[in-house]
Amino acid sequence: MSELTTDRLLYSTPLSFKSLRLPKNSEPALPKPPTTHGGVVSTPDVSGGAARIAGRRIAVRHIVVWRNQLGMSVDAIAEEYDLSPEDVRAALEYYYNHRAAIDADIREEDALVAEVERLASPLVRR
Repeated sequence: MSELTTDRLLYSTPLSFKSLRLPKNSEPALPKPPTTHGGVVSTPDVSGGAARIAGRRIAVRHIVVWRNQLGMSVDAIAEEYDLSPEDVRAALEYYYNHRAAIDADIREEDALVAEVERLASPLVRR
């Protein structure tokens, strides 16, 4: 079939906007707006809903690990990950206000990493 014939087939049937509408009871749900806490946001469809730096995919739990477990300073974290010191401080402030939840996230991520390492170690040895 030539391009001309294909074009006629594609455009010969008028579209009806009524046929494109959803039934009244099945309107699509609007995405939930992000929850904001002074430079830290939580959006259900980004990073699994984890609290993170606004506009970035850097989770608060990662900043906490870098600071508390690796001993990085606020300025070192900001420089290494192209953040402002205020972003890092906002993440740490969020952590201090939501410590139990963030600590649980860290433990869960640590357990996942340990399980992946356990499962992968026989494969690596071969």
